[in-house]
Amino acid sequence: MSSDLIPYCDIERMAAAMVQSNLFGFKTLEQAISLMLIAQAEGLHPASAARDYDIIQGRPALKTQVMMARFQKSGGKVQWVQRDDACVRGVFSHPNGGEVEVEWDMNRAKVAGILGRDNWRKYPRQMLTARVISEGVRACYPAACNGLYVPEEVADFDDAPAPKAIAYEVKPPRHPDMPKNITADLEEVARKNIEPPEDKERMKLIGELDQIRTADGSSWETVFTIAQSIFELPATPTRFSELTLEQITKLRDFVQQDTAPQQVAVAEQ
Repeated sequence: MSSDLIPYCDIERMAAAMVQSNLFGFKTLEQAISLMLIAQAEGLHPASAARDYDIIQGRPALKTQVMMARFQKSGGKVQWVQRDDACVRGVFSHPNGGEVEVEWDMNRAKVAGILGRDNWRKYPRQMLTARVISEGVRACYPAACNGLYVPEEVADFDDAPAPKAIAYEVKPPRHPDMPKNITADLEEVARKNIEPPEDKERMKLIGELDQIRTADGSSWETVFTIAQSIFELPATPTRFSELTLEQITKLRDFVQQDTAPQQVAVAEQ
């Protein structure tokens, strides 16, 4: 368990790197940040989100082995009675939740209407096992689930119609007193799982800024202080979602100039 809170700007930077890597299944910056914040709320390092969670059809899921590990780490036990391609049955017990026996077989999967899916034809034992683990852990010690389902369950959810792509354009005024509703509008779009068209460009710029900042030995607080100065913002921003794509581009260009190191030194005094 980690008790040190990671600043939001650092989480945003880590999330951008994870999305750009294409290694962890995150499609948007908002998906990565959301799961990293959940991990931090659980007392874990935000980067553990890449290890513990999956994004399945746009929905968050707690990996099956992670759910089982949390259950056992908290004192839970499981005894497998049967585990084959036809049926999986296990007895789950926990000091705070008693004991329960859970069974999933192919007939139950058929009644649930999920038997015809591809994974059930190829990996029936693994799919049955995941169902038994999720149901058993949820019954004995729901704290290990934190309200989430395992990926194998989420993949079997009825597919919700994908939201239609919408065209939108956010034009922040050039006046330094930027209305707060601009950020609120962007956060509302993120909650609807609509990926802004400039998202990839934004992450690319943040990565370039990070390289320049690292080479110069400057902190993110210094970079944001420079942003406040050149854009005449009413307050120092603390995250990139408070800046427009155009502002981030100009900030990147500014710190690349020969005079940028002098500005950084002044800002840090």
